[in-house]
Amino acid sequence: MKKGFMRVSLLISAAVICAAAVIGFIFGGFSKGLDYTGGTAVTVKLPPENTYDDFCSRLMKLEGVSGNVNVIVSEKTKDTVIYIAEIEETGTDSESFKKLVESEFTDRYNDKEAAIVFECIKFGPRSSVKDLVLPFIALAAALLVPAVYVLIRHGLRYGISAFAAPVLASVLMLAVVMMARIDISRNLMSAVYLTSASTLLAVITGLLIRTYNEKNTSRMKSTGEEIAKNAKKQVRSVILAVVLCFAIALVFGLIFQAELMRELLIQFAVGCVCALFCAYAAVFGTAEEK
Repeated sequence: MKKGFMRVSLLISAAVICAAAVIGFIFGGFSKGLDYTGGTAVTVKLPPENTYDDFCSRLMKLEGVSGNVNVIVSEKTKDTVIYIAEIEETGTDSESFKKLVESEFTDRYNDKEAAIVFECIKFGPRSSVKDLVLPFIALAAALLVPAVYVLIRHGLRYGISAFAAPVLASVLMLAVVMMARIDISRNLMSAVYLTSASTLLAVITGLLIRTYNEKNTSRMKSTGEEIAKNAKKQVRSVILAVVLCFAIALVFGLIFQAELMRELLIQFAVGCVCALFCAYAAVFGTAEEK
């Protein structure tokens, strides 16, 4: 791979980061979810015929409710479904809002209690952007170990790439999340770690494939271009298999775990695209011509 590919990769990365910086400046940084804004948490026990969408729509219609409603189905049995709803803001105190919820989810025709409100509490922000600093330091320290291994095994430029690629992939993922105005929550750091791990795994896999090809094609006196072409073909096959497996997992996750996993899956989907882009650039963009 010629150096031009690395320049193009860096230019694309710089453009994404600059665009995210501009959008972040205009809108005031990340789009913060409930973990960063605070709100009201309501735990409600409902019969199974109350669907997720029905519960969300009825909750949003309550007087004083504003912002986004994040609903988690925490328990499901043959008889009941327990919903934990985190609302960004309500215009009433907790006790008044609790009575309002109980009134809304009661069967008024049969005078039968259809909802049990266990608790209704207001909470402040559970997380802050400062909370991301220490996890990022821990992530950087964790990446040093495999980077040193790659440096010893494959040389300086690949060692630097093994450290830089996961960091850049995580930064790109955060940049895209900011541009797309995806709400950030506690799942954000999980998505960042998964993105970094995926990038590092892809980089090491690519290096192993390239090294294997170099050893096995040297007997036939293949040129550096032929070695790189063969390696790229195999790496593309690995990337295609990974993308296919993740796409299947993503579909199943969104279908069966929509309430619990949606934010993490969306952020990690963005992260996987950034991971594959950075890993491909790290393996072939830094390669020396033979």
